[in-house]
Amino acid sequence: MHFNFHRQHPDWLVISLILLYLIPIWIFQYLPTQDGPSHLNNAQILSQYTNPAYNFQNIYDLRLEPFPNWLSYACLAVLMRIFPPLFAEKIFLSLYVIVFPLAFIYFLGAINPAKKPLGLFSFVLSIIISS
Repeated sequence: MHFNFHRQHPDWLVISLILLYLIPIWIFQYLPTQDGPSHLNNAQILSQYTNPAYNFQNIYDLRLEPFPNWLSYACLAVLMRIFPPLFAEKIFLSLYVIVFPLAFIYFLGAINPAKKPLGLFSFVLSIIISS
């Protein structure tokens, strides 16, 4: 995927904003989110659901129909099989901070290339959505 922002806004501005938004995720040990620990707990249960040591199968019913946050739980569960929970959370949020603005800018460019500069507002939206 190639973004051509030469006339609307330069690549360096988008990259700089992404890097700026990544700083608080990586400089603090804990992320001050409202429900982050709850999401991590649900992802941990999902990642260890079949592990007999935890006995989660006798406590929880695994429901695979779509519901809010299902994709985030699945992604976090996969990451938590590789990384510790707090590190998995940082990776997940970093991917969100990187992909959301790029997808938003790409979407606006597909609708009308002249609207690409409005994609900078996606950085404000990413703060609102992720908090």
